[in-house]
Amino acid sequence: MSSIILLNLISCLLIYILASKFISKKTAVIPTVIALLSMFCISTISLSISIAINLIFLAALAIFKYYDTMQIKQVIPLGIFVGILCIFRIDMGSFIYGMYFWAMFWAGLAGVKGRELTLLQRTKRGVLQGIFFTLLVVLTIVIFIVYEKIFFNDSVLLTKLYTEVQFFFSGKGIFQIPKFDVSPMFIVPFLLYIAALAILIVKHKLKILLANDAIFWKEMLIVNIGLNLYPQAVVSLEIENLVPLVLIAGMLLPNIIKFPFQVAKTQKNN
Repeated sequence: MSSIILLNLISCLLIYILASKFISKKTAVIPTVIALLSMFCISTISLSISIAINLIFLAALAIFKYYDTMQIKQVIPLGIFVGILCIFRIDMGSFIYGMYFWAMFWAGLAGVKGRELTLLQRTKRGVLQGIFFTLLVVLTIVIFIVYEKIFFNDSVLLTKLYTEVQFFFSGKGIFQIPKFDVSPMFIVPFLLYIAALAILIVKHKLKILLANDAIFWKEMLIVNIGLNLYPQAVVSLEIENLVPLVLIAGMLLPNIIKFPFQVAKTQKNN
């Protein structure tokens, strides 16, 4: 229990750091408080979920640095964190992997820190860095499997991978229809994600926040983390899987509230 409490506190700190990088430091207090209330009110959260949440946020910090510099070296910690996430929670890691791959690709294509590059050069950069990221994830997983084989003469992770693939393509996997009528509280975070995504698109059209700005992609990343964790959460509809969804929604809430004021300010200036 004490380890879970410590991990929850670390998660709250990571949320504050992440939020402060695309909203103001003062406003970042809001998602931090939401995180504290939600993570400590739900006592059923497991150790694996707590670890997974921290790994996802650490990976987000790594890709935030990638957006700021667009340097290949920033992909190394990203790949390692996602690889470790797959070891602890294959279900969450499988969704998060694809999201981070495309997060790098589309940001590179939009010209973040590379406006002087041609479209072909930006596309090539995004693809190569996505492949490098994938190799790092696979390498991290393979190293762990080899470790299990050497010291335990078996690999629990390989068994989990096989079981997860079977479950994914079964009728009970991700292709089943979510039981929204059973737990409607899962709908609220999803609606906030859609609202945040729509607002981000409108802000781009109104030139409040352009797609070649790193902040645009940082906010987009947080939205995509929520959208990619959502299918995994609604398959089981367990209360602990609601926690990551609430934490992500909390980080998006300040920008949703602030949006009408930004539009009014833009119209006034025009």
